[in-house]
Amino acid sequence: MIRGVLLVIFLALTGGSFAQSVVTWQVKDNDRVPVLGATVLLESGEVLITDIDGKVRKTTAASEIGFQISFVGFKPVQNAFEIDGDTTLVILLEPDEVVMDAVEIRGNQPRQQLQESGTGYITFSMEGESGLPYLLGEQDPLKFIQSQSGVASGTDGNNGYYVRGGGIDQNAIELDHIELYNTNHLFGFFSTFNPKAIDQVSFMKSGFPASIGGRLSSMMRIETINPDVNAFHGHVKVGVLAGGVSLEVPVIKQKSSLLVAARRSYLDLITQNLMDDESEMSRRTDYRFSDLIVKYNHRINPHHTISLVGFMGTDDYLFRSERTFENHIYWKTLNGAVNWKWMANANLDGEVYATVGHYEQRYGAGLSIYQIDLDSYIANARAGANAFLTKGAHQLTFGGEYSYRSFRPSQVHIESTQEEFNLSEVSWLPTAELALSVDDEITLTEQLRIGLGLRLSSFVHLGPFTRYETTENLVSVDSTHFSHGEWVQYYVNPEPRVRVNYLMNQNSALKASYDRNVQYIHLSPLGSVSLPTDIWIPSSQGIRPQKAHQVALGYYSLLPSQIKYSVEGYYKLLQNQIEYRNGAIAGYSGSKNFDDDFIFGKGKSYGIEFSVTRDVGQVEYQASYTLSKTERSFKEVQGGETFRAKYDRTHDLNLIGTYHLGNWSFSGLFKLSSGNNLTVPVAKYVINESIVSEYSDRNAFRLPMYHRLDIAASWHPRGNEQVIWVFSVYNVYNRRNPYFMYFNVKGDVAAYELDISLKEVALFPVLPSLSFEYSF
Repeated sequence: MIRGVLLVIFLALTGGSFAQSVVTWQVKDNDRVPVLGATVLLESGEVLITDIDGKVRKTTAASEIGFQISFVGFKPVQNAFEIDGDTTLVILLEPDEVVMDAVEIRGNQPRQQLQESGTGYITFSMEGESGLPYLLGEQDPLKFIQSQSGVASGTDGNNGYYVRGGGIDQNAIELDHIELYNTNHLFGFFSTFNPKAIDQVSFMKSGFPASIGGRLSSMMRIETINPDVNAFHGHVKVGVLAGGVSLEVPVIKQKSSLLVAARRSYLDLITQNLMDDESEMSRRTDYRFSDLIVKYNHRINPHHTISLVGFMGTDDYLFRSERTFENHIYWKTLNGAVNWKWMANANLDGEVYATVGHYEQRYGAGLSIYQIDLDSYIANARAGANAFLTKGAHQLTFGGEYSYRSFRPSQVHIESTQEEFNLSEVSWLPTAELALSVDDEITLTEQLRIGLGLRLSSFVHLGPFTRYETTENLVSVDSTHFSHGEWVQYYVNPEPRVRVNYLMNQNSALKASYDRNVQYIHLSPLGSVSLPTDIWIPSSQGIRPQKAHQVALGYYSLLPSQIKYSVEGYYKLLQNQIEYRNGAIAGYSGSKNFDDDFIFGKGKSYGIEFSVTRDVGQVEYQASYTLSKTERSFKEVQGGETFRAKYDRTHDLNLIGTYHLGNWSFSGLFKLSSGNNLTVPVAKYVINESIVSEYSDRNAFRLPMYHRLDIAASWHPRGNEQVIWVFSVYNVYNRRNPYFMYFNVKGDVAAYELDISLKEVALFPVLPSLSFEYSF
């Protein structure tokens, strides 16, 4: 491998519509971290300085350009190349060598990668990861995360995922600091993130710095691209189910620009406009989804950048049966954010951000003359700041974050042709959460680095609120009212963090971590998949915060053949895990207190994860396998006996491969995992002409093994790099993985003749797709 600099050139031809070309340099260190303040000296004598993202651009009509890039502590890079359309150069700087008599200090890229990476941490670029698998023509970052070790997917098409035994709600997902509560399109088959608007994705499941918190299991941070400030760019995509467009528009040259990225499905346009009004498809189904990302980025000067971000995602589904049944599902998220990144000097920089938004979901069902609707809503606002200080061997991070959320957990409304009534009162639950953090990454020796962090989090349930005193039968006997802004309940929790990284030799490292995490908002699903009937609720007097202690230990190695492999084990203890009581109905309570419908228990999860990756060259691949066990116990369930969690996966195997051949790229994804756990009837009796079921122990029945193969091929026509065709097949061998199971009962109860059979329902058969993309 050539040492010194790795130069990757992406050409985006403009089709001859512009006389000038835009040359973009992105400068990164050998850990692929953007370098702020690097100097780009052109042959003409012009000097350019890279911004916070390590980028700088130059518009030129020249056919050739020469440059030299320099930055303190790194070897200078000098090069020249012919310009043939808009060009992006990603340049990796190598640490400089210092020779003093007989002492030689050398920078070593694999060595620094091993020393600086933490346990359970993944980061990738959507632009750089051409090997990401396609799913119905989309490169979805959430689907890629589902293929990592320690991460188990839910069911077919579900974007929800379970990390090291935690629930769906224990994973935080943020887009430019915007907190998101639902990231699904098409019931989870797609995510709400337009791939063309995404720059970097980072995912963390252990070894958390103190500035990250609020969830027990993982954090995914998605950063949108900074649009080009010098030239107009666009991208159009048309697929089987949806189409999209993204535009980068300069506003003030070399200063500010606008990104607009939108997608919309057109299944509803086909069924409602192109089909006969009396056709079965037109009468029975109406579905659409859409999402929109708008970003305005302004570079005030080389040390200050501010951006405004807007995000919206919606899903609207209506199904009508042949008879009298109707089902309507709708959810929408709408958010805005402002982010300010600043740099005081080479050793001190930071960010300040604020977000505001809301999330709403509705579920409606109609049967004959009855209509039932369940609605819930979350309004939220958040502000925070982080400062990063390098002082000698210390890399310090100081952070603070405040979140205000107001929940309306649910409202159930029923009406018929005769009357109309509500099963639950409409009540808002205002809350406030504050966290302060300090973290220090200390380089003790060339081989040993430790991280020490402390996060102090607090949570307050605010009035107005009325607490009802109830009997064991949930009959109200007294009440206490809290006025607006009055503290109903508060919690304060310290969350210490420890990370240790020991570089054993040039190519291997041993890493360990301890995390204590606290979570104040909760999702208690009624099923094994995330549906609109799942309700977000805050901590309260009756609902204590969830807590987790996790230790992780891993061995990581880099081989000369550019193969990376790791083995990591973990053990996690969980407290205050939440479930609905047996027989509870989402949105309806026999008590006037919203938190009387839940039970609380504890859990544990432990396992070992294996991963092998090669992400360069003609052949790229990744293999990950997880062997794990996840258990829960509630004193109200089976007398407190331990049982398997519904998202326990004993085995989870993922294989991803990509082969580049000329202007073709071929990729495949294979998944194999243990099935979901269910509680099912084990016997049925006829008593007084009624069927009575006897159920198994909690989650004692496991669905069959899940497995599936997806393949894709992408093709760039020769001489036309702006165009790409993507052919993909989901579930190649048509595996009918069960989505859920039910018992089919036939016969005559009066005659005591029953035929009971177990039926499986699968969602998606083999699904081929074709998509077309054009960049300009």
